[in-house]
Amino acid sequence: MFLLLHLAVTYGISWFAYNKTKTFVETRLRFVEAAQTSTAPWIAGAAAFSLGAVVALLPFVSIPMAAVLGISTGLGVRSGQRQRRLPPGM
Repeated sequence: MFLLLHLAVTYGISWFAYNKTKTFVETRLRFVEAAQTSTAPWIAGAAAFSLGAVVALLPFVSIPMAAVLGISTGLGVRSGQRQRRLPPGM
């Protein structure tokens, strides 16, 4: 039961991080050139993992949960960058 709850929380966190990061990059960082570089997803993912690793000191949070947070944040940044390059309506 604990494993199922842990997986559900991890999925929810990764979904939330991906969507919020993608929306933020699409809307707020649209004209920021530093956010459109190829290293931006790696930096954002590493920063999210570092923050998650510090929070992993709590009993319910684990290092794999922090890793999933970092991966989903990096993928959200990359998706937001790609969305900027597509023509409107796609």
